[in-house]
Amino acid sequence: MAPLTRGDWIEAALVVLEEDGPGAVGMEQVARHLGITKGSAYHHFGGRDDLLRAALQAWDRVHTRELFAEMEGLTDPRERITQLFLQTASKPQTVWAKLVAAADDAVVGEIVQTVAQARVDFVERALRDLGLTRAAAHRRALVAYATHLGLAQLTVELPNELADASARRRFAREALELLLP
Repeated sequence: MAPLTRGDWIEAALVVLEEDGPGAVGMEQVARHLGITKGSAYHHFGGRDDLLRAALQAWDRVHTRELFAEMEGLTDPRERITQLFLQTASKPQTVWAKLVAAADDAVVGEIVQTVAQARVDFVERALRDLGLTRAAAHRRALVAYATHLGLAQLTVELPNELADASARRRFAREALELLLP
């Protein structure tokens, strides 16, 4: 078996994160998932926080940064917001709900704040492109983000209410009707 790379450890940490939440991401737990001992992890990471931070940064890149890059290609700001809402609503937001719930962990809290601010800023820019003032766009972006958090929490607390993607998209469309100018 070839030696595991840093990327292998990060991918395995992401699986553990998605299945069991950020509290379960540690050298031993990820090694168990990989079916090996934890020793080789220390060749790539200084410890649990380093591994968790790397996994969360990878998660952020895929679920925030790459999504935003895709949405930035849309020239119509209304379409940017609509597609962002529909794409995020089409998938259960259980990982995000787990991250928000674990934000008292310093490493998790750091990424939660970074991602939350990026999400608010993205929506605020699109709303400003629609002609809203900076203050009005910021307030609506906060409401949009609070709606996103609510949807994430509902998928955890009331999973039957929004169990399928079509129900979540319907929710997103109704929220957009209230949020967009």
